[in-house]
Amino acid sequence: MKSIQFNLILISKQNKEKTFVAEISQDDITNKAILQNFKNQKEGKAIQLGYFVEFLEFKSLNSLIAEKEMQELAKRIGCLPILLTDISKMINALKGDSSDEVEHLTNSIYFPKSGSSPVVSSLSELKIKPRNYYQIQLDETKANAIYVANYFNTPVGKKLRESLEAGAGIPRISKSQLSSSRCVLFLPDLSTQAEVIEVDSKIQQFTFRLDELRRNLWKKPKSHQSISKELKTINQEEKLENWIDKLPFPISSILWRYYATKDNSKKIEHLFHLFEAFSEFLSMLMLSALVQDEEFYKEERHKWIDKNEESDKSEKSDKSKKPKDWYLPKDWYTRATFGSWNSLTARLSKTIREYLSDNDKKEHCRSLFGNPTEAFLSMITSKGIVNVLIEVAKLRNKWKGHGGITSEEENNQRVLTLEQKLNELRKHIADAFEDTRMISPTTSSFEDGIFTFNAKELIGARTPFNEITIESLIPLDRKKLYLRHLDQTKPLELLPFIKFVEASNAIYFYTSIESKDVRWVSYHFDKEAELQQPADDQLFKALDLLKPQ
Repeated sequence: MKSIQFNLILISKQNKEKTFVAEISQDDITNKAILQNFKNQKEGKAIQLGYFVEFLEFKSLNSLIAEKEMQELAKRIGCLPILLTDISKMINALKGDSSDEVEHLTNSIYFPKSGSSPVVSSLSELKIKPRNYYQIQLDETKANAIYVANYFNTPVGKKLRESLEAGAGIPRISKSQLSSSRCVLFLPDLSTQAEVIEVDSKIQQFTFRLDELRRNLWKKPKSHQSISKELKTINQEEKLENWIDKLPFPISSILWRYYATKDNSKKIEHLFHLFEAFSEFLSMLMLSALVQDEEFYKEERHKWIDKNEESDKSEKSDKSKKPKDWYLPKDWYTRATFGSWNSLTARLSKTIREYLSDNDKKEHCRSLFGNPTEAFLSMITSKGIVNVLIEVAKLRNKWKGHGGITSEEENNQRVLTLEQKLNELRKHIADAFEDTRMISPTTSSFEDGIFTFNAKELIGARTPFNEITIESLIPLDRKKLYLRHLDQTKPLELLPFIKFVEASNAIYFYTSIESKDVRWVSYHFDKEAELQQPADDQLFKALDLLKPQ
Protein backbone atom coordinates (compact mmCIF):
# COMPACT_ATOMS: atom_id res chain seq x y z
CA MET A 1 0.00 0.00 0.00
CA LYS A 2 1.41 3.38 -1.00
CA SER A 3 0.61 5.28 2.19
CA ILE A 4 4.12 6.33 3.27
CA GLN A 5 4.20 10.02 4.12
CA PHE A 6 7.07 12.06 2.72
CA ASN A 7 8.45 15.30 4.16
CA LEU A 8 9.95 18.18 2.21
CA ILE A 9 12.41 20.11 4.37
CA LEU A 10 13.91 23.50 3.48
CA ILE A 11 17.04 24.39 5.43
CA SER A 12 18.16 27.98 5.90
CA LYS A 13 21.31 29.49 7.44
CA GLN A 14 19.15 32.21 8.99
CA ASN A 15 17.90 31.67 12.52
CA LYS A 16 14.12 31.98 12.66
CA GLU A 17 11.94 31.98 15.75
CA LYS A 18 9.28 29.72 14.26
CA THR A 19 9.09 27.03 11.59
CA PHE A 20 6.65 27.05 8.67
CA VAL A 21 4.81 23.73 8.16
CA ALA A 22 2.14 22.77 5.60
CA GLU A 23 0.58 19.74 3.91
CA ILE A 24 1.67 19.35 0.30
CA SER A 25 -1.06 17.66 -1.73
CA GLN A 26 -1.72 16.39 -5.25
CA ASP A 27 -3.82 19.48 -5.97
CA ASP A 28 -1.94 22.25 -7.80
CA ILE A 29 -4.22 25.03 -6.51
CA THR A 30 -3.56 24.02 -2.91
CA ASN A 31 0.20 23.78 -3.46
CA LYS A 32 0.30 27.23 -5.10
CA ALA A 33 -1.50 28.69 -2.09
CA ILE A 34 1.06 27.03 0.22
CA LEU A 35 3.97 28.39 -1.82
CA GLN A 36 2.48 31.89 -1.77
CA ASN A 37 1.98 31.75 2.00
CA PHE A 38 5.58 30.55 2.43
CA LYS A 39 6.96 33.37 0.28
CA ASN A 40 4.87 35.95 2.15
CA GLN A 41 5.66 34.30 5.49
CA LYS A 42 2.01 34.27 6.54
CA GLU A 43 -0.26 31.60 7.89
CA GLY A 44 -3.01 30.10 5.71
CA LYS A 45 -6.68 30.03 6.62
CA ALA A 46 -6.26 26.32 7.31
CA ILE A 47 -3.30 24.60 9.00
CA GLN A 48 -2.74 22.53 5.85
CA LEU A 49 -2.04 25.74 3.91
CA GLY A 50 0.72 26.90 6.24
CA TYR A 51 1.25 27.33 9.96
CA PHE A 52 4.06 28.65 12.18
CA VAL A 53 5.19 26.54 15.15
CA GLU A 54 8.00 26.42 17.65
CA PHE A 55 10.48 23.94 16.14
CA LEU A 56 11.16 22.05 19.36
CA GLU A 57 7.45 21.74 20.14
CA PHE A 58 6.47 20.42 16.70
CA LYS A 59 5.36 16.77 16.72
CA SER A 60 3.46 16.27 13.46
CA LEU A 61 0.99 18.03 11.21
CA ASN A 62 -1.71 15.55 12.25
CA SER A 63 -1.09 16.52 15.86
CA LEU A 64 -1.48 20.22 15.02
CA ILE A 65 -4.71 19.60 13.11
CA ALA A 66 -6.09 17.49 15.96
CA GLU A 67 -5.22 20.24 18.45
CA LYS A 68 -7.00 22.84 16.30
CA GLU A 69 -10.08 20.63 15.94
CA MET A 70 -10.05 20.02 19.68
CA GLN A 71 -10.12 23.77 20.31
CA GLU A 72 -13.08 24.18 17.96
CA LEU A 73 -14.97 21.38 19.72
CA ALA A 74 -14.10 22.88 23.10
CA LYS A 75 -15.81 26.17 22.19
CA ARG A 76 -19.15 24.37 22.21
CA ILE A 77 -18.60 23.08 25.74
CA GLY A 78 -18.54 26.61 27.11
CA CYS A 79 -16.14 25.91 30.00
CA LEU A 80 -12.88 27.53 31.00
CA PRO A 81 -9.62 25.76 30.07
CA ILE A 82 -7.59 24.03 32.74
CA LEU A 83 -4.33 22.06 32.63
CA LEU A 84 -4.35 18.41 33.63
CA THR A 85 -1.47 19.19 36.01
CA ASP A 86 -3.69 21.74 37.79
CA ILE A 87 -6.24 19.10 38.76
CA SER A 88 -3.94 16.08 39.30
CA LYS A 89 -1.87 15.00 42.27
CA MET A 90 0.36 12.47 40.52
CA ILE A 91 0.85 10.61 37.24
CA ASN A 92 2.21 7.07 37.49
CA ALA A 93 3.30 4.81 34.65
CA LEU A 94 1.87 1.42 35.56
CA LYS A 95 3.67 -1.91 35.20
CA GLY A 96 2.60 -5.53 35.08
CA ASP A 97 0.10 -7.62 33.17
CA SER A 98 -2.61 -7.99 35.82
CA SER A 99 -4.79 -5.44 37.60
CA ASP A 100 -4.18 -7.45 40.78
CA GLU A 101 -0.66 -5.98 40.77
CA VAL A 102 -1.96 -2.38 40.82
CA GLU A 103 -2.95 -0.42 43.91
CA HIS A 104 -6.00 1.70 43.17
CA LEU A 105 -5.70 5.28 44.41
CA THR A 106 -8.91 7.13 45.24
CA ASN A 107 -10.25 9.49 42.57
CA SER A 108 -7.93 8.08 39.89
CA ILE A 109 -8.33 7.54 36.16
CA TYR A 110 -6.49 5.06 33.95
CA PHE A 111 -5.21 6.63 30.75
CA PRO A 112 -4.01 4.44 27.82
CA LYS A 113 -0.47 5.23 26.65
CA SER A 114 -1.46 4.56 23.02
CA GLY A 115 -4.38 3.42 20.93
CA SER A 116 -8.08 4.15 21.27
CA SER A 117 -9.00 2.13 24.37
CA PRO A 118 -11.29 4.14 26.66
CA VAL A 119 -10.08 6.08 29.65
CA VAL A 120 -11.65 4.51 32.75
CA SER A 121 -11.96 5.25 36.45
CA SER A 122 -11.85 1.68 37.77
CA LEU A 123 -9.34 -1.15 37.53
CA SER A 124 -12.17 -3.55 36.68
CA GLU A 125 -12.84 -1.59 33.48
CA LEU A 126 -9.34 -1.96 32.02
CA LYS A 127 -9.50 -3.22 28.44
CA ILE A 128 -5.77 -3.88 28.03
CA LYS A 129 -2.88 -4.80 30.32
CA PRO A 130 -2.03 -2.34 33.14
CA ARG A 131 1.47 -1.68 31.75
CA ASN A 132 -0.24 0.11 28.86
CA TYR A 133 -1.82 2.73 31.17
CA TYR A 134 -0.95 5.79 33.21
CA GLN A 135 -2.62 6.08 36.59
CA ILE A 136 -3.59 9.70 37.18
CA GLN A 137 -4.80 10.61 40.65
CA LEU A 138 -6.97 13.73 40.58
CA ASP A 139 -7.44 16.41 43.22
CA GLU A 140 -10.90 15.65 44.63
CA THR A 141 -11.52 19.33 45.36
CA LYS A 142 -11.20 20.18 41.64
CA ALA A 143 -12.24 17.17 39.54
CA ASN A 144 -14.26 13.98 39.72
CA ALA A 145 -12.52 10.92 38.26
CA ILE A 146 -15.74 9.55 36.69
CA TYR A 147 -16.38 12.85 34.91
CA VAL A 148 -12.80 13.27 33.69
CA ALA A 149 -12.64 9.66 32.43
CA ASN A 150 -15.81 10.20 30.42
CA TYR A 151 -14.50 13.56 29.19
CA PHE A 152 -11.47 11.86 27.60
CA ASN A 153 -13.83 9.50 25.75
CA THR A 154 -15.85 12.33 24.16
CA PRO A 155 -14.95 13.75 20.71
CA VAL A 156 -13.09 16.70 22.28
CA GLY A 157 -11.27 14.39 24.69
CA LYS A 158 -10.25 12.04 21.90
CA LYS A 159 -8.92 14.96 19.86
CA LEU A 160 -6.84 16.03 22.86
CA ARG A 161 -5.40 12.52 23.16
CA GLU A 162 -4.66 12.48 19.43
CA SER A 163 -2.90 15.86 19.63
CA LEU A 164 -0.59 14.54 22.37
CA GLU A 165 0.54 11.48 20.40
CA ALA A 166 4.05 11.31 18.96
CA GLY A 167 6.18 8.67 17.26
CA ALA A 168 6.82 7.38 13.75
CA GLY A 169 5.85 3.77 14.47
CA ILE A 170 3.10 3.32 17.03
CA PRO A 171 2.13 6.84 18.24
CA ARG A 172 2.34 7.08 22.03
CA ILE A 173 1.55 9.67 24.67
CA SER A 174 4.45 10.36 27.00
CA LYS A 175 4.21 11.35 30.63
CA SER A 176 5.83 14.67 29.76
CA GLN A 177 3.04 15.40 27.24
CA LEU A 178 0.40 14.82 29.92
CA SER A 179 2.30 17.25 32.15
CA SER A 180 2.81 19.85 29.42
CA SER A 181 0.93 23.07 28.68
CA ARG A 182 -0.69 21.33 25.69
CA CYS A 183 -2.78 18.99 27.84
CA VAL A 184 -5.71 21.37 28.31
CA LEU A 185 -9.16 20.24 29.44
CA PHE A 186 -12.43 22.18 29.44
CA LEU A 187 -14.26 21.20 32.62
CA PRO A 188 -17.25 22.68 34.47
CA ASP A 189 -17.06 23.33 38.19
CA LEU A 190 -17.11 20.41 40.60
CA SER A 191 -20.82 20.73 41.47
CA THR A 192 -21.77 20.66 37.79
CA GLN A 193 -19.58 17.60 37.29
CA ALA A 194 -21.48 15.88 40.09
CA GLU A 195 -24.85 16.83 38.57
CA VAL A 196 -23.83 15.49 35.16
CA ILE A 197 -22.72 12.20 36.73
CA GLU A 198 -26.05 11.98 38.57
CA VAL A 199 -28.00 12.41 35.33
CA ASP A 200 -25.76 9.85 33.65
CA SER A 201 -26.43 7.45 36.50
CA LYS A 202 -30.19 7.88 36.05
CA ILE A 203 -29.84 7.18 32.34
CA GLN A 204 -27.93 4.00 33.12
CA GLN A 205 -30.57 2.94 35.65
CA PHE A 206 -33.26 3.63 33.05
CA THR A 207 -31.37 1.46 30.57
CA PHE A 208 -30.91 -1.30 33.11
CA ARG A 209 -34.64 -1.22 33.91
CA LEU A 210 -35.57 -1.45 30.25
CA ASP A 211 -33.27 -4.46 29.85
CA GLU A 212 -34.88 -6.05 32.89
CA LEU A 213 -38.39 -5.45 31.52
CA ARG A 214 -37.40 -6.96 28.20
CA ARG A 215 -36.02 -10.09 29.89
CA ASN A 216 -39.20 -10.38 31.96
CA LEU A 217 -41.34 -9.96 28.86
CA TRP A 218 -39.78 -13.03 27.25
CA LYS A 219 -39.77 -15.02 30.47
CA LYS A 220 -43.47 -14.29 31.05
CA PRO A 221 -45.16 -13.35 27.76
CA LYS A 222 -48.57 -13.19 29.45
CA SER A 223 -47.36 -10.22 31.51
CA HIS A 224 -47.01 -8.03 28.42
CA GLN A 225 -49.92 -5.78 29.39
CA SER A 226 -48.50 -4.86 32.80
CA ILE A 227 -45.05 -4.34 31.29
CA SER A 228 -46.57 -2.07 28.63
CA LYS A 229 -48.22 0.03 31.37
CA GLU A 230 -44.92 0.33 33.23
CA LEU A 231 -43.17 1.49 30.08
CA LYS A 232 -45.56 4.43 29.88
CA THR A 233 -44.72 5.44 33.43
CA ILE A 234 -40.97 5.30 32.78
CA ASN A 235 -40.99 7.75 29.90
CA GLN A 236 -42.93 8.76 26.84
CA GLU A 237 -42.32 6.67 23.76
CA GLU A 238 -39.52 8.07 21.62
CA LYS A 239 -40.74 8.94 18.15
CA LEU A 240 -38.94 7.48 15.18
CA GLU A 241 -38.97 10.79 13.33
CA ASN A 242 -36.35 12.16 15.74
CA TRP A 243 -33.92 9.62 14.30
CA ILE A 244 -35.17 10.02 10.74
CA ASP A 245 -34.32 13.72 10.84
CA LYS A 246 -30.64 12.88 11.42
CA LEU A 247 -30.22 10.48 8.49
CA PRO A 248 -29.04 11.36 4.96
CA PHE A 249 -31.97 12.19 2.67
CA PRO A 250 -31.53 9.12 0.40
CA ILE A 251 -32.27 6.94 3.44
CA SER A 252 -34.57 9.15 5.50
CA SER A 253 -36.91 9.76 2.55
CA ILE A 254 -37.60 6.01 2.29
CA LEU A 255 -37.89 5.54 6.04
CA TRP A 256 -40.42 8.37 6.20
CA ARG A 257 -42.63 6.59 3.65
CA TYR A 258 -42.68 3.55 5.93
CA TYR A 259 -43.38 5.65 9.02
CA ALA A 260 -46.20 7.65 7.43
CA THR A 261 -48.30 4.75 6.12
CA LYS A 262 -50.68 2.51 8.06
CA ASP A 263 -50.96 -0.09 5.30
CA ASN A 264 -48.93 -3.15 6.33
CA SER A 265 -48.32 -4.30 2.75
CA LYS A 266 -46.90 -0.85 1.98
CA LYS A 267 -44.81 -0.92 5.16
CA ILE A 268 -43.23 -4.19 4.03
CA GLU A 269 -42.46 -2.72 0.62
CA HIS A 270 -40.94 0.46 2.04
CA LEU A 271 -38.83 -1.44 4.58
CA PHE A 272 -37.40 -3.74 1.91
CA HIS A 273 -36.59 -0.65 -0.17
CA LEU A 274 -34.90 0.89 2.87
CA PHE A 275 -32.57 -2.05 3.50
CA GLU A 276 -31.68 -2.46 -0.19
CA ALA A 277 -31.01 1.26 -0.64
CA PHE A 278 -28.93 1.37 2.56
CA SER A 279 -26.72 -1.46 1.31
CA GLU A 280 -26.07 0.35 -1.97
CA PHE A 281 -25.57 3.61 -0.07
CA LEU A 282 -22.93 2.04 2.22
CA SER A 283 -21.09 0.49 -0.73
CA MET A 284 -21.08 3.86 -2.45
CA LEU A 285 -19.64 5.61 0.62
CA MET A 286 -16.83 3.08 0.98
CA LEU A 287 -15.97 2.96 -2.73
CA SER A 288 -16.02 6.77 -2.91
CA ALA A 289 -13.43 6.93 -0.14
CA LEU A 290 -11.13 4.16 -1.39
CA VAL A 291 -10.96 5.51 -4.95
CA GLN A 292 -9.56 8.84 -3.68
CA ASP A 293 -6.17 7.15 -3.97
CA GLU A 294 -6.32 5.59 -7.45
CA GLU A 295 -3.03 3.68 -7.19
CA PHE A 296 -4.07 2.27 -3.84
CA TYR A 297 -7.44 1.23 -5.27
CA LYS A 298 -5.78 -0.61 -8.16
CA GLU A 299 -3.48 -2.49 -5.79
CA GLU A 300 -6.18 -3.41 -3.26
CA ARG A 301 -9.34 -3.91 -5.34
CA HIS A 302 -8.91 -7.68 -5.47
CA LYS A 303 -9.95 -7.73 -1.80
CA TRP A 304 -13.49 -6.63 -2.65
CA ILE A 305 -13.73 -7.42 -6.40
CA ASP A 306 -12.87 -10.96 -7.51
CA LYS A 307 -10.01 -11.30 -9.96
CA ASN A 308 -10.82 -12.17 -13.55
CA GLU A 309 -10.25 -15.93 -13.47
CA GLU A 310 -10.01 -16.25 -17.26
CA SER A 311 -7.10 -13.82 -17.43
CA ASP A 312 -5.38 -15.32 -14.39
CA LYS A 313 -5.79 -19.09 -14.68
CA SER A 314 -2.50 -19.71 -12.91
CA GLU A 315 -4.02 -18.51 -9.64
CA LYS A 316 -6.66 -20.52 -7.84
CA SER A 317 -9.96 -18.81 -7.21
CA ASP A 318 -10.34 -17.49 -3.69
CA LYS A 319 -14.13 -17.99 -3.65
CA SER A 320 -13.74 -20.78 -1.14
CA LYS A 321 -12.22 -18.30 1.31
CA LYS A 322 -15.26 -16.02 1.13
CA PRO A 323 -18.60 -16.77 2.82
CA LYS A 324 -21.37 -17.99 0.57
CA ASP A 325 -23.34 -14.79 1.10
CA TRP A 326 -20.42 -12.77 -0.29
CA TYR A 327 -20.59 -14.26 -3.78
CA LEU A 328 -20.59 -11.75 -6.67
CA PRO A 329 -21.73 -13.10 -10.07
CA LYS A 330 -19.89 -12.08 -13.20
CA ASP A 331 -21.02 -8.67 -14.53
CA TRP A 332 -23.37 -8.33 -11.54
CA TYR A 333 -23.17 -4.53 -11.72
CA THR A 334 -25.06 -4.41 -15.03
CA ARG A 335 -28.17 -5.56 -13.14
CA ALA A 336 -27.41 -4.91 -9.50
CA THR A 337 -29.51 -6.81 -6.95
CA PHE A 338 -30.00 -6.53 -3.20
CA GLY A 339 -27.87 -9.64 -2.68
CA SER A 340 -25.05 -8.32 -4.87
CA TRP A 341 -24.89 -5.00 -3.03
CA ASN A 342 -24.83 -6.94 0.26
CA SER A 343 -21.88 -9.02 -0.97
CA LEU A 344 -19.95 -5.92 -1.96
CA THR A 345 -20.85 -4.13 1.28
CA ALA A 346 -19.65 -7.12 3.34
CA ARG A 347 -16.32 -7.32 1.48
CA LEU A 348 -15.65 -3.59 1.69
CA SER A 349 -16.59 -3.41 5.37
CA LYS A 350 -14.29 -6.31 6.26
CA THR A 351 -11.37 -4.84 4.32
CA ILE A 352 -11.73 -1.38 5.87
CA ARG A 353 -11.96 -3.01 9.30
CA GLU A 354 -8.58 -4.62 8.60
CA TYR A 355 -7.06 -1.31 7.46
CA LEU A 356 -8.23 0.48 10.62
CA SER A 357 -6.69 -2.21 12.81
CA ASP A 358 -3.34 -1.90 10.98
CA ASN A 359 -1.08 0.79 12.47
CA ASP A 360 0.58 1.34 9.09
CA LYS A 361 -2.69 1.83 7.22
CA LYS A 362 -5.28 3.24 9.58
CA GLU A 363 -4.35 6.93 9.24
CA HIS A 364 -4.32 6.72 5.45
CA CYS A 365 -7.68 4.96 5.54
CA ARG A 366 -9.19 7.62 7.82
CA SER A 367 -7.91 10.40 5.57
CA LEU A 368 -9.51 8.75 2.51
CA PHE A 369 -12.88 9.01 4.28
CA GLY A 370 -12.24 12.66 5.12
CA ASN A 371 -11.33 12.06 8.79
CA PRO A 372 -14.80 11.13 10.07
CA THR A 373 -15.92 10.52 13.64
CA GLU A 374 -15.37 7.21 15.42
CA ALA A 375 -19.15 6.67 15.33
CA PHE A 376 -19.13 6.92 11.53
CA LEU A 377 -16.22 4.50 11.15
CA SER A 378 -17.86 2.12 13.60
CA MET A 379 -20.97 2.07 11.41
CA ILE A 380 -19.02 1.60 8.17
CA THR A 381 -17.17 -1.39 9.61
CA SER A 382 -20.07 -2.90 11.56
CA LYS A 383 -20.42 -6.66 11.21
CA GLY A 384 -23.87 -6.27 12.72
CA ILE A 385 -25.14 -4.12 9.84
CA VAL A 386 -23.88 -6.64 7.27
CA ASN A 387 -25.60 -9.47 9.15
CA VAL A 388 -28.90 -7.55 9.25
CA LEU A 389 -28.77 -6.77 5.52
CA ILE A 390 -28.05 -10.39 4.59
CA GLU A 391 -30.84 -11.65 6.85
CA VAL A 392 -33.35 -9.21 5.34
CA ALA A 393 -32.35 -10.23 1.80
CA LYS A 394 -33.05 -13.86 2.72
CA LEU A 395 -36.44 -12.89 4.12
CA ARG A 396 -37.33 -11.06 0.92
CA ASN A 397 -36.32 -14.03 -1.22
CA LYS A 398 -38.30 -16.39 1.02
CA TRP A 399 -41.45 -14.27 1.05
CA LYS A 400 -41.21 -13.47 -2.64
CA GLY A 401 -40.90 -17.19 -3.44
CA HIS A 402 -43.97 -17.90 -1.31
CA GLY A 403 -46.12 -15.98 -3.83
CA GLY A 404 -49.87 -15.49 -3.70
CA ILE A 405 -51.94 -13.07 -1.65
CA THR A 406 -51.03 -12.81 2.03
CA SER A 407 -53.55 -12.25 4.82
CA GLU A 408 -53.55 -9.13 6.97
CA GLU A 409 -52.39 -11.21 9.94
CA GLU A 410 -49.44 -12.56 7.95
CA ASN A 411 -48.57 -9.06 6.75
CA ASN A 412 -48.67 -7.84 10.33
CA GLN A 413 -46.22 -10.57 11.38
CA ARG A 414 -43.91 -9.66 8.50
CA VAL A 415 -43.98 -6.00 9.50
CA LEU A 416 -43.06 -6.93 13.08
CA THR A 417 -40.18 -9.07 11.81
CA LEU A 418 -38.83 -6.28 9.60
CA GLU A 419 -39.30 -3.70 12.34
CA GLN A 420 -37.12 -5.86 14.58
CA LYS A 421 -34.45 -5.78 11.87
CA LEU A 422 -34.90 -2.02 11.65
CA ASN A 423 -34.28 -1.72 15.40
CA GLU A 424 -31.08 -3.73 15.02
CA LEU A 425 -29.98 -1.53 12.13
CA ARG A 426 -30.73 1.57 14.18
CA LYS A 427 -28.65 0.24 17.05
CA HIS A 428 -25.63 -0.17 14.78
CA ILE A 429 -26.08 3.15 12.97
CA ALA A 430 -26.70 5.00 16.26
CA ASP A 431 -25.43 8.59 15.89
CA ALA A 432 -23.02 7.91 13.02
CA PHE A 433 -24.51 10.72 10.92
CA GLU A 434 -24.82 13.27 13.70
CA ASP A 435 -21.62 15.06 12.65
CA THR A 436 -21.75 14.02 9.00
CA ARG A 437 -23.69 15.80 6.29
CA MET A 438 -24.52 14.92 2.70
CA ILE A 439 -24.35 18.16 0.70
CA SER A 440 -25.17 19.48 -2.75
CA PRO A 441 -22.99 22.56 -3.52
CA THR A 442 -24.35 25.60 -5.35
CA THR A 443 -22.43 28.90 -5.60
CA SER A 444 -18.81 29.42 -4.54
CA SER A 445 -15.97 31.91 -4.12
CA PHE A 446 -12.21 31.48 -3.76
CA GLU A 447 -9.76 33.49 -1.64
CA ASP A 448 -6.38 32.77 -0.04
CA GLY A 449 -6.49 29.08 -0.95
CA ILE A 450 -9.93 28.54 0.56
CA PHE A 451 -13.14 27.82 -1.37
CA THR A 452 -16.32 29.12 0.24
CA PHE A 453 -19.45 27.28 -0.91
CA ASN A 454 -23.15 27.68 -0.41
CA ALA A 455 -24.68 24.22 -0.23
CA LYS A 456 -27.87 22.33 0.57
CA GLU A 457 -27.79 19.84 3.43
CA LEU A 458 -29.52 16.70 2.17
CA ILE A 459 -30.47 15.55 5.67
CA GLY A 460 -33.84 14.37 6.96
CA ALA A 461 -36.99 13.70 4.98
CA ARG A 462 -38.43 17.20 4.97
CA THR A 463 -37.95 19.81 2.25
CA PRO A 464 -36.91 22.52 1.52
CA PHE A 465 -33.43 21.60 2.65
CA ASN A 466 -31.36 23.70 5.01
CA GLU A 467 -28.83 25.93 3.19
CA ILE A 468 -25.39 26.36 4.72
CA THR A 469 -22.02 27.97 3.98
CA ILE A 470 -18.89 25.82 4.19
CA GLU A 471 -15.16 26.24 3.63
CA SER A 472 -13.22 23.71 1.57
CA LEU A 473 -9.62 23.15 0.55
CA ILE A 474 -10.78 21.53 -2.68
CA PRO A 475 -13.16 22.74 -5.43
CA LEU A 476 -16.64 21.19 -5.47
CA ASP A 477 -18.70 20.42 -8.56
CA ARG A 478 -22.33 21.54 -8.25
CA LYS A 479 -23.39 18.56 -10.37
CA LYS A 480 -22.04 16.13 -7.78
CA LEU A 481 -22.88 15.13 -4.21
CA TYR A 482 -20.44 15.15 -1.30
CA LEU A 483 -20.13 13.87 2.24
CA ARG A 484 -18.77 16.39 4.72
CA HIS A 485 -17.69 15.67 8.27
CA LEU A 486 -17.99 18.39 10.89
CA ASP A 487 -14.98 20.78 11.11
CA GLN A 488 -13.26 19.01 8.18
CA THR A 489 -12.27 20.99 5.08
CA LYS A 490 -12.03 18.20 2.49
CA PRO A 491 -15.52 16.91 1.61
CA LEU A 492 -15.66 13.40 0.14
CA GLU A 493 -16.88 13.30 -3.47
CA LEU A 494 -19.52 10.58 -3.86
CA LEU A 495 -19.59 8.23 -6.83
CA PRO A 496 -22.64 8.69 -9.07
CA PHE A 497 -24.60 5.64 -7.94
CA ILE A 498 -27.27 8.00 -6.64
CA LYS A 499 -28.75 10.98 -8.46
CA PHE A 500 -30.30 14.10 -6.90
CA VAL A 501 -32.88 15.88 -9.08
CA GLU A 502 -33.01 19.36 -7.58
CA ALA A 503 -36.18 20.46 -9.43
CA SER A 504 -38.27 17.79 -7.71
CA ASN A 505 -36.09 17.15 -4.62
CA ALA A 506 -36.03 13.49 -5.63
CA ILE A 507 -33.29 10.93 -5.06
CA TYR A 508 -32.73 8.09 -7.54
CA PHE A 509 -30.63 4.94 -7.07
CA TYR A 510 -28.76 3.19 -9.89
CA THR A 511 -30.22 -0.26 -10.58
CA SER A 512 -29.15 -1.55 -14.01
CA ILE A 513 -27.65 -0.72 -17.38
CA GLU A 514 -28.39 -2.18 -20.80
CA SER A 515 -26.32 -0.99 -23.72
CA LYS A 516 -26.05 2.74 -22.95
CA ASP A 517 -29.39 3.19 -21.16
CA VAL A 518 -29.45 3.37 -17.38
CA ARG A 519 -32.40 2.61 -15.13
CA TRP A 520 -32.73 4.77 -12.02
CA VAL A 521 -35.33 4.15 -9.30
CA SER A 522 -36.71 6.50 -6.65
CA TYR A 523 -38.14 4.88 -3.53
CA HIS A 524 -39.97 7.98 -2.33
CA PHE A 525 -41.01 10.05 -5.38
CA ASP A 526 -44.25 8.61 -6.78
CA LYS A 527 -44.77 11.10 -9.59
CA GLU A 528 -41.79 9.72 -11.50
CA ALA A 529 -40.59 6.58 -9.75
CA GLU A 530 -38.24 5.52 -12.57
CA LEU A 531 -35.89 7.25 -14.98
CA GLN A 532 -34.47 5.72 -18.15
CA GLN A 533 -31.50 7.79 -19.32
CA PRO A 534 -28.34 7.43 -21.41
CA ALA A 535 -25.27 6.70 -19.29
CA ASP A 536 -22.70 9.47 -18.99
CA ASP A 537 -18.93 9.10 -18.78
CA GLN A 538 -18.91 9.58 -15.01
CA LEU A 539 -21.19 6.59 -14.46
CA PHE A 540 -19.19 4.40 -16.86
CA LYS A 541 -16.02 5.27 -14.90
CA ALA A 542 -17.77 4.35 -11.64
CA LEU A 543 -18.93 1.03 -13.08
CA ASP A 544 -15.37 0.29 -14.20
CA LEU A 545 -14.44 0.25 -10.51
CA LEU A 546 -16.71 -2.77 -10.06
CA LYS A 547 -15.11 -4.82 -12.81
CA PRO A 548 -12.56 -7.55 -11.97
CA GLN A 549 -8.94 -6.97 -12.86
